[in-house]
Amino acid sequence: MMQNFNFDYDLENDDLFLYLENKKSKGAVELGNFIIDLDKNKEIVAIEIMNAKKVFSDAVSKILDLTKIESINVWDFRNTGILKIDIRTEDDKVQGSISIPNLRFESPALNC
Repeated sequence: MMQNFNFDYDLENDDLFLYLENKKSKGAVELGNFIIDLDKNKEIVAIEIMNAKKVFSDAVSKILDLTKIESINVWDFRNTGILKIDIRTEDDKVQGSISIPNLRFESPALNC
């Protein structure tokens, strides 16, 4: 299932925040540079990517300016969340993707 996430980019801190409108987080799990917010049904409702330029440049070498993001989509595929990012560069449109494994254990944060 694909969902269109809204996004905000904090240039000063180099943090990219992806979120679903009108969804509440019940808990969060931190995986390296990723903070994944989950709702009461353990569905992803937000993702924060810290040090986003480094994360993206390591994953997709063409992405240089995150302020030019056009869209971000998230798919649940098997046991993986996949982020598809479209960025408009001066020369063309670049697409990249990042895979995030789904958690197979219950987060203590969800037992609040």
